[in-house]
Amino acid sequence: MIFRATVRPDNKYILIIDEVFDYLDDANTMAAQYYLSNILNDNTGNIYIVLLTHLNPFTFRNYVFNPKIINEVYLEEITPIASEDMMTFISFRQWLDPRNHPERQNTYDNLSCDIFHYNPNAIDRSAEIAAYNRQGVKSTWGNPSVFRNVLIEELNKYLSGQEDYDPYAIAIALRLRVEKVMYDSLATQELKDAFIETHKTFNKLDFCETNNVPVPDAYFIVNSIHNEADHLKQNPYTGRFEEKAMVYKLQNGVIHNVVEQLFEYNGQNLNVNVIS
Repeated sequence: MIFRATVRPDNKYILIIDEVFDYLDDANTMAAQYYLSNILNDNTGNIYIVLLTHLNPFTFRNYVFNPKIINEVYLEEITPIASEDMMTFISFRQWLDPRNHPERQNTYDNLSCDIFHYNPNAIDRSAEIAAYNRQGVKSTWGNPSVFRNVLIEELNKYLSGQEDYDPYAIAIALRLRVEKVMYDSLATQELKDAFIETHKTFNKLDFCETNNVPVPDAYFIVNSIHNEADHLKQNPYTGRFEEKAMVYKLQNGVIHNVVEQLFEYNGQNLNVNVIS
């Protein structure tokens, strides 16, 4: 308000705001953008607003600025690209959610166990997916071998610093890696079978600790990334995906280092065996 009161139509202004959205909830984020937009609209041509933020504007769920007035400049040019194929495939499982459609329970459970979680004895579910005939869903990804090769290709892009990796693929690869390592750490086949039958990664990690298998703190940290990523939904009316901001945190240098350590990355392309 103070700035707006001092504006004169015959002067030029640059308003610099640092991390304006950091401590705002969704409603106030929208309100702040609306207020700043009004300042620009009321003073066309003599005010330039510079917003400094560590957030990628692509992750703003309530991003309402008119794209015609925005010029985005990145200090880091690497921008992850969420592919339509991957988002469609992930949202397909959410579409199967048995809470609304009990008849889809078996397929939902099968995909969860064999595709979205680690299972050394995973079964090919491609025919099961194809039977639903959902537009855009790659049924071939129901084959664990095919899907994991897709994931490892994207993971190698991410670890080698390429710009066009799919963050959702990385998130799922993270889950498979964490669960594989913990599965292999269990002492008996009986414990391993119980691990596979345990639902949700957090519960699986808790199962390991209960059975005297220590879980590195980093595994709980990355859990927040892959857990959010595989609950992606698609709006049935608009066709738009309800993006998950968490997957874009993979750009953070510390998180990148954690992922490198988790996969024991040494600069060479990884083999699919690290998640199989």
